[in-house]
Amino acid sequence: MKKKIWYLELPRMAIYLISTAILGWIFNYFWFFISIGLALTLARQFKNIETISAWLIDPKYNLPPNSSGAWESLAYQLYQREQRHRKRKKKLAKILAEFQASTAALPDAGVVLNKSFQIMWFNAAAEFFLGLQRNKDQHQDIRFLLRQPEFIAYLAQQDFSGMIEI
Repeated sequence: MKKKIWYLELPRMAIYLISTAILGWIFNYFWFFISIGLALTLARQFKNIETISAWLIDPKYNLPPNSSGAWESLAYQLYQREQRHRKRKKKLAKILAEFQASTAALPDAGVVLNKSFQIMWFNAAAEFFLGLQRNKDQHQDIRFLLRQPEFIAYLAQQDFSGMIEI
């Protein structure tokens, strides 16, 4: 069974509260010292929240902040997630660059659309044959640029397993 992360904070909290309880008992101000122990524990939690929040907003050197207990574990898990995200992003960028390089040389017009039929990318042949312009037509709805009824019907049927010639 996976250990709960908050178990890592229990020993530190126990040390704070036990030591302040002992001091409170010695000086005959038990509840006052317990309050101080709770306030210190709470202040530490707020400090760690602030530290991790600042790191998430602006990760200096991409390393997690120095922490201990549950906060160290949380920072490390966030760091690992960020590293996986960066690797995945690099891999996708490489795949996209390879796709664009391979389709750029095609003699046929190639256009990539998103789910809303907005133009995300097109090759040089699409510029030539379809009259698309890179700066003007990117992110435009292709249905407003190519108005052939066969093409509009092809998009409406939502079956893109085949090709269409315009």
